[in-house]
Order: sequence, then C-alpha cells, then structure tokens
Amino acid sequence: MRHINTGRFDTALRALAMGLVASLSLALAACGGGGGSDLGTPAGGAPAGPVTPPAAPTYTIGGTVTGLTAGQTVALQNNGAGTLTVNANGAFTFTTAQQSNTAYSVSVSTEPSARTTCTVSSGAGTVGTGNVTNVGVSCVTQHFAYVVNFTGNGSGGAGNGTVSLCSVNATTGALSGCAPTGFGFDGPAEVAVSANGNYAYVTNETGGTVSLCSVNATTGVLSACTNAGAGVTSPGGAAVSANGNYAYVVSHGASTVSLCSVNSTTGALSGCVPTGSGFNNPQGITLSPNGSYAYVVNSTPANSVTQCSVNTTTGALSGCVPTGSLFNNPQGITLSPSGNYAYVANYTGGNVIQCGVDAGTGALSSCADSGATSLSGPWGAAVSANGSYAYVTNFSGSTVNQCSVNATTGALSSCTNVGGGFSSPAGILFN
Repeated sequence: MRHINTGRFDTALRALAMGLVASLSLALAACGGGGGSDLGTPAGGAPAGPVTPPAAPTYTIGGTVTGLTAGQTVALQNNGAGTLTVNANGAFTFTTAQQSNTAYSVSVSTEPSARTTCTVSSGAGTVGTGNVTNVGVSCVTQHFAYVVNFTGNGSGGAGNGTVSLCSVNATTGALSGCAPTGFGFDGPAEVAVSANGNYAYVTNETGGTVSLCSVNATTGVLSACTNAGAGVTSPGGAAVSANGNYAYVVSHGASTVSLCSVNSTTGALSGCVPTGSGFNNPQGITLSPNGSYAYVVNSTPANSVTQCSVNTTTGALSGCVPTGSLFNNPQGITLSPSGNYAYVANYTGGNVIQCGVDAGTGALSSCADSGATSLSGPWGAAVSANGSYAYVTNFSGSTVNQCSVNATTGALSSCTNVGGGFSSPAGILFN
C-alpha cells in the first residue's frame, strides 16, 4: 500500500480556502460592501436624505393710479398691510408677492388731501397663475369756484357785495350749490387764494381795502375775514406768486400794481409798494403758470394788456410792455393751465378775446374772438384745472357762463349759464 502524505494535503487545502475567502472579499468590495447592515448605503458613502420640492411660484399685485395732481401722494395697502406710497400717476406694484390661490385686497390707507379722494376698482380677488396688473385707483379732487358779486348782502347781512362759493362737478364742470361765504365785503371785485390754500384775499374796490379770510380746506368756506393790511387805493385785481411769498394788488384808482409780502403763518400782507410801470386804469391781473410773467388788463381809455417780467426771487415786475390787441374796455384776464392761451373779457366789447401765448417771450399774439356766446357785460374769466372748461362772469346779466374749450385750438363753444344767485358778478377763481 502506497503511503499518503496527509500533512502536505492539509497545507494545500488551507491555501485553497484562504484563496476562496480573499476572492469572495474582493467580489463583495466590488459590489459596494460586505456587511448586511450596509446594503442601502450609496456608492458615495453618505446616507440618502429627503428630496426638497421646488418653491411654489409667486406673483405681484399692481395696477394704475390716475387723478393725482402735482405734489400729491396716495398710500395703498394690500390685505391691510405693506403700505405703498404712490406719488405720481401711472403704474404701481406692491413689493410683496403672493402664491396662487391666495386672496388679495387693495385699499386706500391715506387719501392725498382733505378734498381729494381715491376709489379702488378691481381691487380684490384670488391670485391665479400670473401677475395682477388691473387694479385701478382713481383719484378725484373736489374743486370749488369763488364768484365775486359786486353788489348784494353778505352771509352776515352786512356790507355791500358778496362772494359766492360753488361746487364744481368733476365730470361736467357745472357749478351748483352756490351760496354766500365770508363777510364784511364792500364793493368786492376780485379774489385770490394763497399758495398753500389757507387764505383768500378779496379786493374791496368800493371800500378801498383787501379782506383776508381763512379757507376751510375741506369745504372751501371763507371765515374770520379781516383787513389784510394792503393799504391800496381802489383795489381791483389780485394774484399770489406760485411760491406764496408775494401778492400783487392792482390799484384801479392810482393806476399802479402793488407788490406785498405775505406772512406765511397768518397770511397778512405787508410792505406793499408799487412795482412795474405803464399801467392805465388797470383792473385784472394774472400770472403765467411758470410764474415768469404777469399780465395786467388796462380798462378804458387804454384798452390794453400790459405784460411784465417777474423776478422770481424778489417778486418785482419789470420790462412792462403792451401786448396783444382787440381789447375793448377789458376787465379780466386768465391763462389756460398749459399757458398756451390767454382769455381777456371785454366788458364793452361784449366778447372774450383769445390770444396765443409765445412760449419763450410770453407775448400775446393772434388775438381773435374766442367764440364765446350769450355774454352780457363780461367781466371775469377763469379756466378749470383740467383745461376743459372756461367760465365768464356777466356783470350786466348777473350770470356765469360755462364754455367748452377746444383742446387743440383753445376756442370756446357751447356756452351755457351755470350756477345761480349772482349779483353783478365780477371776479371768478377756481380753488
């Protein structure tokens, strides 16, 4: 019998087993692990976390503001928060965006002024899948007209002459609810309002004084009327500079224009001295919208308009020269809000003369009949803030005519009587 070497066999078997174990370990490593507890571990070795879903899209809320005038602001809120202040007409957008299927509600938190109110349209709803851009904010300012009646009893029953306060329809321009306001006037001719709107100045041509009245910012009512301290003989027209520092008072009797300083706190006039030259029986006065020129109408016998340059620092008038033509005992003058046209009321001529205004020099030219009709002793003239309507007081007829203004040519047409209760109306002013 052949002898088998079992020791060498055992050694070979152990070597084979060790090789199998090594091969198995390499295979497991190649497959990503060897222990049962690591079967879910990714190749990078880090545990798998939860998947974050993408953020839901958001959309802005906005729209358009209309009706604000220069210097006005309106404060808006969305859902009662996130106040947005808008200082000009045009588009607006809230800074906080919202997700789809959330509610929005736009409201006015602060009105532009006591007499300007804003209404929101399409201001509430649910956000869809796009920006909201159709919210409308429409602002309307309640304007008043002051009509100076040369005759008639005031609200207190004293004096000779009144000032009628009328509401102005924002859409049609019609005057309504006209009633006396203020007191103590004596043959009043014209009215002007301070730049801040707090005070009104009424010239008393018969009484030889200028009345200073407080103006209610909401209702337009005049009250607490006292002597303004101008000290002008037979005062006719009056105007206030755009910066509110100076007032101009025409002296019909002395053929002068006085320049007065305005107390910004009390509204009182002081330091009144003649300024400018070349006036002859002046009556009405107006300033150009940019404040660079003053226009003074000279009644009979001069029958002219004097144009003066305005020193915007000192208020002084200089370089006064005649301008325009076709005037026949003119009493009142006004310019369109754009400054492109001047309208002069011819008392004896029975018409309103329309003149073009040179944008550079301020000179009046191409003067012709404006087309206004149904006039009876026209005295004062004014144009609405939006430039759509002109108003002419009829001193002889004791009426006020409202005329449509052609936006292209400036011509007047479709004149009708508006308001009521006037008595020899002279000056007229919109506030």
